Amino acid sequence: MRILITGANGLVGSALCREAAARGHQVFALVRGDSDDSLVPDERMILRGDFTNGDDARRALQASGAEVVIHAAAVVSTGRPDLEKSLVVNVAGTGTLANAARDAGVRLWLQVSSMSAHDENRSIYGGTKFACDEVIRASGIPHIIFRPSLVYAGTPRGIFFRLVTICERARIIPLVGDGSEPVRPIHVDDLAATMIAASERPDLSRKSYPLGGADAMTFRGLVEAICRAMNRSPRIIPVPRPICRLGAVTLELFLRNPPLTSDNIEGLLRAQQVDHSEAVRDLGHNPRHFAEGFRECLKEMKSRS
Repeated sequence: MRILITGANGLVGSALCREAAARGHQVFALVRGDSDDSLVPDERMILRGDFTNGDDARRALQASGAEVVIHAAAVVSTGRPDLEKSLVVNVAGTGTLANAARDAGVRLWLQVSSMSAHDENRSIYGGTKFACDEVIRASGIPHIIFRPSLVYAGTPRGIFFRLVTICERARIIPLVGDGSEPVRPIHVDDLAATMIAASERPDLSRKSYPLGGADAMTFRGLVEAICRAMNRSPRIIPVPRPICRLGAVTLELFLRNPPLTSDNIEGLLRAQQVDHSEAVRDLGHNPRHFAEGFRECLKEMKSRS
């Protein structure tokens, strides 16, 4: 198939490019002209353009002749929350690309959403991603929505890498509350494998799949697992949630990319259990255990250093 992937220079998008190409599909990686494209696996895949611009979106769809669009681009929650930018990119931009895709006759849209995208999450990221999913549901395009839990990889980007850095360097790790929030970390390659398998299943249109790794754990359990794998034994100290919120808001006043944001806290406190049994049944979702996946990530991180 001919597949157009947005956000192809990001953590998830680049993995989707690799997996789709490995399965024999023709991949077109839509990347903004001013963006770093170092993660795109093959520069010959690259199409330059901004999907939030209608003319760029139409040109990309025409140049690629895409049968499938995989939308992985978004304003994420690693930096200071920006409502205006998130609305422009995550919501309005998705609508712009969806309109162009519908007019171009795209037969299937795969949406990279998030477990934060639900109506109880009031964070900027979670709220705009939820609205983005609603845009796709109303678009009339056959679609499948994927809601992954925390995505991890050996690439030095994203929230997970920030957490690993803290575990590696800190002698004391403060937890938001008691760390009992549920998380099911998923290796980026397992997410990509399941999504590309779904691109070959148009019969599953209009379904939504939560996705996670093999191990359901608490956030504290995740921190402890990371520390064990790195032979680290820092003190892990629970911090009352109101203090964490105040600290995050204060950091956002002074730092563009604070180590913890109010969006991160809201997403964590509103975390939902991940039941991916339908993806296992319908798509053969077979994620690796976290201990195995994180060992692979550590090797990749060391090779980059």
